[in-house]
Amino acid sequence: MWTERERLLLILSATPGLGERGLARLLESRVPLPHLFELPAEELRARFGLAESAARAISGGAPQRHSHVAAVERTLARHDVRLLVRGDPGYPQRLAATDDAPPLLYARGSAALLEAPALALLASRGESRACLERAAALAGEAARGGACLVAGHDRPVYRAAVSAAKAVGGGRILVLDRGLLEAFGGDLERDLFPTARVWGYRFDADAALALSPYPPEAHFVGLQNRRRDQLVCLLATRIVALEIRAGGVMEAACRAACARGTPVHVWDAPGVPEGNRRLLGEGFPTLG
Repeated sequence: MWTERERLLLILSATPGLGERGLARLLESRVPLPHLFELPAEELRARFGLAESAARAISGGAPQRHSHVAAVERTLARHDVRLLVRGDPGYPQRLAATDDAPPLLYARGSAALLEAPALALLASRGESRACLERAAALAGEAARGGACLVAGHDRPVYRAAVSAAKAVGGGRILVLDRGLLEAFGGDLERDLFPTARVWGYRFDADAALALSPYPPEAHFVGLQNRRRDQLVCLLATRIVALEIRAGGVMEAACRAACARGTPVHVWDAPGVPEGNRRLLGEGFPTLG
């Protein structure tokens, strides 16, 4: 079973209307977690800038909120899901060094992968077949060389790369744009990727790590896919830009990664998008 602190963190993070920024303000305050649930809603709003709905939910007390998440807690504990809190040992160092790190991550799988060299393969939407084949080849090559792959879970380029890495026993860090239970469809035992299940149906907790900054049952909303891709880039020690649309989010992500000092290589092949050409023209190193 989880500790009392983990239980309170789950209750807090699952509070409707709180959000990542509200949770960050509460945790950064260093107010003891049990005491937060004893504060009146008015003080929570004034002191931490919380929405009224979130403040009222928290001020209702932890026991009342726990009734909403007790079944979730049992499921997560049964599958060894851990909570990684910014500032605590075990939180990913590559994220902790940034100003925009999530205050809390739900983690299932091998945390040791966070210390390994990690390759991210980026592509804008509408990937070509050649792009997906190149992604699979690069992921397999990286896995055989001892690097792990860091990817999202619901884009063609991510699926191709993760399946190729799993085929050769490579490590995979999977960043989610929704809650763990929502992404896994409630079944934390199965592999996230249907295309990868040919190499084994079960989620391999020794060779994979699923991370989510969202409450376990949270659905995908808004721009959470951009947050996912941002975290993928922050966790990577090397990035390859495969097919990048000019002026798009991925082009900006490549420039931001380069500014942080993360090596970014750009695929150069016949027919690559204008975004690739622009990055290459700016001096980004070429990957043939």
